[in-house]
Amino acid sequence: MNDQYGHEAGNAVLRAVATELKSAIRASDLAARYGGDEFVVLLNRTDLAGANRVGEAIRAGIEGVGRRLGYPVGLVTASIGVAEYDVRRPHEGDLLVLADRALYHAKANGRNAVA
Repeated sequence: MNDQYGHEAGNAVLRAVATELKSAIRASDLAARYGGDEFVVLLNRTDLAGANRVGEAIRAGIEGVGRRLGYPVGLVTASIGVAEYDVRRPHEGDLLVLADRALYHAKANGRNAVA
């Protein structure tokens, strides 16, 4: 995005994505920029099925961000990795590592997906 449209355009997309995230989650949830063009969303008291539904709503909303900003379809998309913390199995790994693995799975399977 930045290479083709410039850094200001990339920054505008990031701001619009942040606004989209805020509107897609509850007040008890948390969304934060994690680095570069990555965001983390923590959904409080949400099971894996619910997190996948929210992830899909976010993915679709981010596609809409690109259209609203006037970019070609498919330029602004989101690959989303979902992971669930299970209190019965806290030793199964770092939640961010698990989500990152899921993210790379979404990217490997064609991008613009929730995994």
